[in-house]
Amino acid sequence: MPRLPAQQLVVSGDKRLVVVAQGTELKLVDGASGVRLSSTRDAGLNPAGASHTGVIRLLLLHDPATQAHGQGEQHPPADPENNPAVLISTGEDKLLKTWTVPGLKLLHSRQLIKRATALAVSPDGKNIIIADKFGDVYDLPFDAPSQTVFQSDPDQEEDGPTSDNNTKKGAKEVEGEGAKKTGLKTLAPIAGHVSVVTSLTMVPRGPGGEGGGGLLVTGDRDEHIRVSRYPQGWAVERYLLGHRKFVGALLWLPRPVIANAPVLPDHGRLLSAGGDDALFVWDLHRGSLAKQICIARLAEGLRVSPAKQNWFSKARTNKRRRQNPPGPGKQQQPVVANDGPAEDDKTPLVQDGDDDGAAAAAAPVVPPPETPDDHPSPPIMQKTCVNKIAYTPPCDLAGPGYVLVTSVGSSTLAYIPLTQIFQDDHPQTSTGARYIDLALPILDVAVLAPSLLLVSLDPSFSPHPSRSPFRLLSVSPDQIQQVDHADGFNLSSFEESTFIESSADNPMPSQETLYPELLLFAKDAPSSVHKPSAYSFTTSGGRSGKKHEGRLVSQSRCERVLAQATATTTTTVTTTTPTTATT
Repeated sequence: MPRLPAQQLVVSGDKRLVVVAQGTELKLVDGASGVRLSSTRDAGLNPAGASHTGVIRLLLLHDPATQAHGQGEQHPPADPENNPAVLISTGEDKLLKTWTVPGLKLLHSRQLIKRATALAVSPDGKNIIIADKFGDVYDLPFDAPSQTVFQSDPDQEEDGPTSDNNTKKGAKEVEGEGAKKTGLKTLAPIAGHVSVVTSLTMVPRGPGGEGGGGLLVTGDRDEHIRVSRYPQGWAVERYLLGHRKFVGALLWLPRPVIANAPVLPDHGRLLSAGGDDALFVWDLHRGSLAKQICIARLAEGLRVSPAKQNWFSKARTNKRRRQNPPGPGKQQQPVVANDGPAEDDKTPLVQDGDDDGAAAAAAPVVPPPETPDDHPSPPIMQKTCVNKIAYTPPCDLAGPGYVLVTSVGSSTLAYIPLTQIFQDDHPQTSTGARYIDLALPILDVAVLAPSLLLVSLDPSFSPHPSRSPFRLLSVSPDQIQQVDHADGFNLSSFEESTFIESSADNPMPSQETLYPELLLFAKDAPSSVHKPSAYSFTTSGGRSGKKHEGRLVSQSRCERVLAQATATTTTTVTTTTPTTATT
């Protein structure tokens, strides 16, 4: 039987512990020894029903010591006993859970309104920032009670043309009146988009204290990147426009500190990618696009071709069709079972006394069984769908460090030197990305050390599904390559500790379960064409008409801004181009 893949990986701040999410289970493994320390399925550790009931989608490990050090500020030494690391998980069950590390003991379990799409921790380490499929962003304190009620967008409380009044009434009781009567804490969103928020990242305040609580950067499915103040999410600093397709991943990349190099006032770059064939590098201080780096070869490694039209189709049952009522003076016709011959079937019945020739003539012709060649599978459409951007810090052994980019369902990993990100002498559009193909779709990548990466693959695409779904990659100044073993990480013991065989009780996840972004991000029409008919006004459990109108208004404004920018650029080029005299 094939083994279950690990759809999520996260590493502790000291790089010693690795948290693995396999289906609905979490495991904590010591990387050096490969020994499993704890699991959410361990008996007696947590009460019954503490584990997730749906596939885990997002993992985030908050280590106060690591975060304080990463902000570049002076903090007292972290106390692991009074301020331990906390693991945050959420999944298809719409439950946001927090766990202790390394014990994996459940601290809180909170019910979300919609499935979360992105997680982050505030710069001060006191709040969890959550984005969901409705486009809302919440700021939840770590010590908030488990009975916290997430208040939905006000548009949801109005009755739309196809809304269910009973559902609306029940939602109001839970979110408003019911919360007041029971004294539950309600939490309103601090920011919102008119479409699905696909990613978010936090930009900490500068060394001198400028920026207040930092900046909240959010990206959505409609090609927008918004930079807001935190925690005043309604205060928008600027929009970063330039993507032609959805934004799938964001990363704040601080400028690396290199020995014997001067410290520059410009302290970082914002990276974004998604459906475009390029990695966008933004100068957040100026609010402009610094450069683009081509990553088109990520689409060449696409191994997954989900049937989008089948994901929402309902199975057709063999139910009897209800007949129309009989007219005056007519009798109701009896219902004929499906397994009997139809009344208009003129095929003569063959008696037992007929010869073989008559039987052969009357018998229906059975077509030969279909072969795979009769209906070849459609070719995989090579599209870029970036879902993660990470980086390795520079060191003497690994060189200047790299930016890592993965695409949903692709077996290819792109890596770009950090020097190419920060040096301004490179051209605005660069092709300096390098690639490594691992033959199987990449599910997640974790940085174990500046010179070592752990990659989780989908074994269901392998001719040997029982083979290990993990790979080790060695980072060197010249390239990233696969290795069988590495110092400081016991891969063989790690594989044994995370082995879960698929069974009827724990089946292998389907493609739409492992790769939901391919459905969430896919659009039938090009993103440059936005027609009102492309969106429906109201669906069951969806947005109301105001949300639809807001989306169209925002889209039209962005198109006008892009058109003006293009016209200005064209005029400037025409004005500065010298004319040559003709004889």
